[in-house]
Amino acid sequence: MFINIWDTDKELSPKEFGVTIANLSRVEKKTNLQLMKTIVLSKQTFRKYYQDRYVSNDIIDSAENLLKEHGVLWEVPVFIAISVYRECLIPTRHFIIKNNFTSIQYAITKLYEAWFDDKPQAYRIANKMNKEDTFPAIYIQPFMDDGNIFSVVTRNPVDGSLLRSYNYQHNVHCKLPFFNEIICNMIDVIDDVFAIPKKIFFRNDEYGNINIIKVREYPITKKGYLSVLVEKHRKKHISNKEFLDFISPEDLLKFDGYTLDVPSQYKQAQRLNWGCAQGRVVFVSTNLQMLREKGMQGPYILITDIITPEELEIVRQCSGAIFNTTRMSSHGALVCKGMGLPAIADKSFSIDNLNKTACALGRQIHEGDFICICAFEESGWSLEERIIPKFKLQVDRQLYSYLNEVLYEYDDRNLLSECDIKFQLHYAEIKEAIKKLGAEYECIAH
Repeated sequence: MFINIWDTDKELSPKEFGVTIANLSRVEKKTNLQLMKTIVLSKQTFRKYYQDRYVSNDIIDSAENLLKEHGVLWEVPVFIAISVYRECLIPTRHFIIKNNFTSIQYAITKLYEAWFDDKPQAYRIANKMNKEDTFPAIYIQPFMDDGNIFSVVTRNPVDGSLLRSYNYQHNVHCKLPFFNEIICNMIDVIDDVFAIPKKIFFRNDEYGNINIIKVREYPITKKGYLSVLVEKHRKKHISNKEFLDFISPEDLLKFDGYTLDVPSQYKQAQRLNWGCAQGRVVFVSTNLQMLREKGMQGPYILITDIITPEELEIVRQCSGAIFNTTRMSSHGALVCKGMGLPAIADKSFSIDNLNKTACALGRQIHEGDFICICAFEESGWSLEERIIPKFKLQVDRQLYSYLNEVLYEYDDRNLLSECDIKFQLHYAEIKEAIKKLGAEYECIAH
């Protein structure tokens, strides 16, 4: 393996780069794989460029010596690229160069210069990327045409099952024209080393050796991802802390709209237009100016049976509407859709526009009363309860119970206090995600 980091800096993305290299080294020891010879220009190198705005000769000389030492430049053309998000650096992404160190200097300079273009800077500002934590690490390695490259995904992207020999041939990312038992064994080894699914790019060299040239994260469903982590944890490939570190609180939950914190009898309304709103009750006969003079400022919720063209002005000043007709094609429903107003229909409403009152489900409703409506999967209204966000678990109950079991270990305050602050915050965020579900946090017996 030839991984050379010029002017190594401890701050060189240890999570995204250093850990990957360490894991690949473990893979290499367990297989006949070789890692692609690579030179990486670190953060220290970029700092030097940032001060001088010039790629000095000592940087190029060091790169030249490493390339010559391993025969990289003279074997094949070199590929020079930048290890940042694709969206973060658009104009120049990579260079392919043959036997010309002056061109290498030019390529590195252009990649560094592109870091300060308007679009990359705007991307970093918009995503709140701290200047001290972001830098363009450049890597140089032999260039291989696509004809020599094939790729393997270690896990099924839907359910997380390992791509062993029985389904290896059906892997759509595998470009090998024949079944290769060696690759199947490598998949097992790679999967044992990495805690999460990976897409591995290989190539065959002129001597028939198989080299790893690139490792990427691979998209997988939330359920499949957690299934993989549970499997790794059960096999003791990852610790309790690593298991929780790999879990994103946001990925556990899926926002599913809003609902009302009320008994089911108030959730029997029909949705006419999506959304939720709250405000003071008004009727088509309400004088909004007089209501405001009484100190009853908006927003307002209109309760009505129909909407006539003359009543459009009051509709425009409301944030939602309740109808006692359930026809989706009614004029009122179409008006609310056109204006983007949340709207529900409830036949139980009896409306008295003259006296500006309504009655529904035995409740008397007067002008100026506070009311809220919700028009999602569960549609309804309430006079005193509140609208709450609704979440649902993205994984099945068995996996969820296993997560609770691991979390329970850290309910011991002494054990949690021994962890760093970052982990304690992450643990609290996972607990908060579970709380949003309204699920009970219980101990699962060992």
